[in-house]
Amino acid sequence: MIKRQGLFVILFSCAAVVLTPSLASSQLVLGQYEDEAPVGTWNTFGFASASSLGLGGTTFAYATDSSASLSNPALLTSLPKACFTLSGSYAYASFFKYALVNTGVVRSSGNLSLRSWAVDFGGFSFKLHGWTIALGIGVSEIYGRPKVAYSYAPGGIALYRLNFDQTGTLKNIHLAVARQLTQRFAAGVGFNLIFGNLDRRTEDQWIGEGITITDHKTQTFRGYYLNAGMTYALADSLTAALVFRTPFTKRAKDRSVLQYTAPAAQIDIRIEADSEDTYRQPLLAGFGLNWRISSSLRAVSDFVFANWSSYKASYFGEEKQRDFRNVIQVRAGLEYLAVYSLLGAIVQMPVRIGFHSDPQPMKEPRSAYASFSFGTGIHWKKIRLDAATSIGKETGSGQALVAQRIALTLGFRL
Repeated sequence: MIKRQGLFVILFSCAAVVLTPSLASSQLVLGQYEDEAPVGTWNTFGFASASSLGLGGTTFAYATDSSASLSNPALLTSLPKACFTLSGSYAYASFFKYALVNTGVVRSSGNLSLRSWAVDFGGFSFKLHGWTIALGIGVSEIYGRPKVAYSYAPGGIALYRLNFDQTGTLKNIHLAVARQLTQRFAAGVGFNLIFGNLDRRTEDQWIGEGITITDHKTQTFRGYYLNAGMTYALADSLTAALVFRTPFTKRAKDRSVLQYTAPAAQIDIRIEADSEDTYRQPLLAGFGLNWRISSSLRAVSDFVFANWSSYKASYFGEEKQRDFRNVIQVRAGLEYLAVYSLLGAIVQMPVRIGFHSDPQPMKEPRSAYASFSFGTGIHWKKIRLDAATSIGKETGSGQALVAQRIALTLGFRL
């Protein structure tokens, strides 16, 4: 029995090395597949409601609802006296390397996929004594990964099972204020309080031996940052915008519980650890153009600089290897506005198309997403309903990953 317990302890120690990401990360450079990477893409700046998504995700120089404040608060001055916004989305993303999948522990025959649904933004803006104020709350990032459920069952008898699951979101409470300073110039600033969590759980079961090894890690996030922007009318039909998001530190309280149980041998080993770690997020800055070609046709574009070379992350006291490069995103879209009459009221039906080039920050592999989008809507009296979809395909990793999003936004104006 003593020899058997010694074997269990050796197996447990080996499992601890294999299942602890902080140890494995020093040997693997996974880039966009790291645990803290948002679903689909690293480059998250602001929020794209359905109208913005249909225009390639452009948000800097053209606003249709109060969510634009998350990217450029100055756009609030272009909205009506009061504007209420509620937005939901469906997202699909494919993965190949993440956690223990295709990194040396478990291998898949192809890409795995993750689907998620969310009410991802709700907010409003209103004008008061020459100022425009906005308040909103939304989901800014999703950290989930496809579940893994592997079973070894020769002859139909299960001998071994492996289960892995990762979930997590980052949410944002946003408060902004803006003002039209001159006839052509407007400026605004926003305060953002972020909070969220990340939960990873891996469980190994040797059924015949009655052995279970569980590795459970949780993180809770907190942080804050400022975003600001300005718009300037270069001409009656052309507006330019400048925006930025300050660099900030996303702080994490981490907890790890590694447990080995073998009831038949009366063994229950539990190792617990706590840590306070940081994720240093980069400066983001951008430039946007809004060109009203005619009363029914508009072209918009955004250019985004992300200072990812300054990104740093620590996990349970160990600095994680992240050899990132700075990147520039390009987003552009066209909107055609069809106008009809219904029951004596004017009905507007926009048709939108867009493109988004989204390089990822890792130096190797040089990976990037190219996305195409389209959308439409119905604007009747004070109600606006917009829908859009974006379909992106990644190149560079060799896995042809996919990121898709469908958004539906309901707005009410006074």
